[in-house]
Amino acid sequence: MATMIVAIDGPSGSGKSSTSKALANRAGWKYLDTGALYRAATWLALNEGITAPADIVSALERSDLEISIDPKHDLVKFAGEDSTSAIRSITVTQNVSWVRPAPEVRDFLVAIQRSILAGVAPDIVVEGR
Repeated sequence: MATMIVAIDGPSGSGKSSTSKALANRAGWKYLDTGALYRAATWLALNEGITAPADIVSALERSDLEISIDPKHDLVKFAGEDSTSAIRSITVTQNVSWVRPAPEVRDFLVAIQRSILAGVAPDIVVEGR
């Protein structure tokens, strides 16, 4: 049986998070917040004082980043340490726009997303922008 992947896209404040989580919960599916990955990359860049996309990717490669795919439990960890609240800070929100479009960062995070999707059975809702 094939895995069903439902992608929900839209601008900030459009209700995609609420809709995505509600759908995943109701269907009993997994949930991936791709925006959380970009926020995590931004938090790491800010925390380490780096701005070059290649350096952000290097930091991500050695960071042991983990993200939950449980729609009932948002969780982002770096090296086992919970960073879920930190990636939602105002500072990260104000800076994610310069990290998100960097091709190197995007390529690295898309590879993580594909890896997560390859390991999911049976179904998942993916939320992003």
